Amino acid sequence: MIEDAFALAAGVAMPGRFYVEMFPICKLYPSLAKRAGFKRKAEELAKMARSVNQVPFDWAKAQMINGTNEDSFVSMHLGPDAGKKLSADEEEVIVTSSAALYIGGADTTVSALTTFVLLMILYPEVQKRAQAEVDSVTSGRLPTLDDLAALPYIMAMVKEIIRWAPVAPLGIPHSVT
Repeated sequence: MIEDAFALAAGVAMPGRFYVEMFPICKLYPSLAKRAGFKRKAEELAKMARSVNQVPFDWAKAQMINGTNEDSFVSMHLGPDAGKKLSADEEEVIVTSSAALYIGGADTTVSALTTFVLLMILYPEVQKRAQAEVDSVTSGRLPTLDDLAALPYIMAMVKEIIRWAPVAPLGIPHSVT
């Protein structure tokens, strides 16, 4: 669902994709606008955005009502009152906030993990050194956030992955003079 929404949004956002951008007069004539396709795509994107927002929220709420939920943004904000009727504004804030958190992490997480796997394949000696550091600190258990201070090589790897292939264009365009 989220991948389809991203693909549709990327296609719609492509400059010059619709006639109305080149011929703004098309906006004034609904029959021309229909043929241009941008309104249909905009409606499709709006429907998909509502679905991307609402479906995960409804799922999390149902899990809370069933008692099978894990801790999450939604469960934290609904608390023990998952079955309680929220005002439209309250629910909208939770729905859109949780969707923003999910959407914000979807592509960036995949991008960072893909870069990590690529670099570990290209540099197996780095992978061995990182694994040795994790093994020496964790002694066979899964690492926790408390272990970060004892994992300087891992932290350096994370920083290098983000530097080498940023997950989003966050920097200001610049060049060397």
